Amino acid sequence: MPSLIPSPRWSRRRSLLTLLVALAAGAIAVAVPLSLTSRPQATGPRRGWHLVWSSNFNGPAGTVPSGWTFEAGGSGWGNHEQEYYVDRGQDEVTHNAVLNGHGDLAINVSRNADAALVCSYDAAGSYLPYGQTCAYTSARLDTSAIPAANPTYGRIEARIRLPRGPGIWPAFWALGSDFPNVGWPACGEIDVMETFSRTPGTVYAHLHGPGAAEPSVPWQQPGTARQARYTLPGGQAFSSGFHVFAADWYPGHISFSVDGHVYETIDRANLPSGDAWVFDRPFYLLLNIAVGSARSPSGAPDAATVFPQTMLVNWVRVYSGGAGT
Repeated sequence: MPSLIPSPRWSRRRSLLTLLVALAAGAIAVAVPLSLTSRPQATGPRRGWHLVWSSNFNGPAGTVPSGWTFEAGGSGWGNHEQEYYVDRGQDEVTHNAVLNGHGDLAINVSRNADAALVCSYDAAGSYLPYGQTCAYTSARLDTSAIPAANPTYGRIEARIRLPRGPGIWPAFWALGSDFPNVGWPACGEIDVMETFSRTPGTVYAHLHGPGAAEPSVPWQQPGTARQARYTLPGGQAFSSGFHVFAADWYPGHISFSVDGHVYETIDRANLPSGDAWVFDRPFYLLLNIAVGSARSPSGAPDAATVFPQTMLVNWVRVYSGGAGT
């Protein structure tokens, strides 16, 4: 979804640091790429992919997912966000990231009732030097402590049903595993999927790395921002069902897909002069729902936003060895 304050997502940086899914049979999805180049791609996992890690969220309702790390805090995460991400211990009370007993991880955004949870930004996106009680709690989970889920190249995919509502900002993404040492954007960022409430039928993919900020993205801090987007046909919303979001990651290019439809490929050779390709190193995966403010790419919740909001994750998978790696 940085400033270090934890981490980027639009550089979005996630503004992000600085700023998100079932196709009808035979339907033609609308893809409006804003990135660098497109080329024909096969759909679905390529021949030769080998599953090296998966997280299947089977288990009793109310339990936390195994192996995932809870990132915690209310710093705004580089995007003027309003939520407080709870830690594993707090989650036992708030249930912001728990198994639902039906094979899914439920990441929940709820109104906060704990005065001890303090956030650095208000709904207007104004910085609060002494903080104030957070309006919302949510969860941000990563695979930084799972070696097999810190791949260099491969296929990264997840089956997710997205939430919907003004100000709600869910994402499935990856950060360079050296983020704690080099910071963002030097670590690199791969946004497999993120979406904003103003476009419930559209998801976005991004690559972020060292480079020059794009003037067309005013909240960005210096760093590349190659963007692509995919829109469901017929006015459908990604909150209406599960969809598979994937990135096929090779040494020279990364392709993004929804439900097996590859809608954009970003090639190293086509990066503008001055933009660095930092995607030849291990990355760890993240799942989260942010709550935006008036100064974040998602905007802030309004009277139409219903709480709690839930993102259901059916599974997350990492493959290696695909043809072309």
